[in-house]
Amino acid sequence: MPDSAAVFIIAQIIGFVGLSLNLLSFQQRDQKKLIMIQFFGATVFAVHFGLLGAVSGCILNVVGILRAFVYYNKNKKWASHGVWLYIFIFLYFVCYALSFLVFSTEPTLKNFILELLPVIGMTSLNIGYTMKKASHVRITGLICSPSWLVYNAFRQSWPGVLTEVLSIVSIIVGMIRLDRKTSAQEPVSEDEAKWSPYIPVLSIFIFNPEQMIRAIRHFLRNFLIFH
Repeated sequence: MPDSAAVFIIAQIIGFVGLSLNLLSFQQRDQKKLIMIQFFGATVFAVHFGLLGAVSGCILNVVGILRAFVYYNKNKKWASHGVWLYIFIFLYFVCYALSFLVFSTEPTLKNFILELLPVIGMTSLNIGYTMKKASHVRITGLICSPSWLVYNAFRQSWPGVLTEVLSIVSIIVGMIRLDRKTSAQEPVSEDEAKWSPYIPVLSIFIFNPEQMIRAIRHFLRNFLIFH
């Protein structure tokens, strides 16, 4: 916790602003609107984590601001190249390393695992941004939010914890309200049928992001909310 109780309280208030923005973003049908709202959400949470002294959370959200700007403009030639996905994933791991090498995070096993969680979360959501639909962002959000939830709890980001709990609820509501009918009408590929039973373990190892999205969607359709 920061030394100043006042700073801690201010950080929590700012965090609740970020909470509101994140919840609003997952209720958008249009992906560009979703990404724009998350742009402002990342800006707010970068300040929030900075005030808390949560280094990884702060610098990853700074990268998240850049990421949202790029994918908001992905219909433009400069932002449409697939290399952006790998640039951002590389930056996430650079941030992970910097938290230990520059910002003096104690190099314990606990911290190695804890600081990796938001990297996993950012990477999964980044894959969703490369897809064409807001529904894809919601699906990858189900990997992102639990990762951030655990990190936030250990870093005493209580608005962050509440954000991720409510984000998971908001994502599922958005899936039911906006995606269920569309998903039911789309044909299921052989890849979706093949991979869906193993998604909880294997989804992060699928190299093709589009295949990962289809497989997760099929898993959710058949085993969670689409029956």
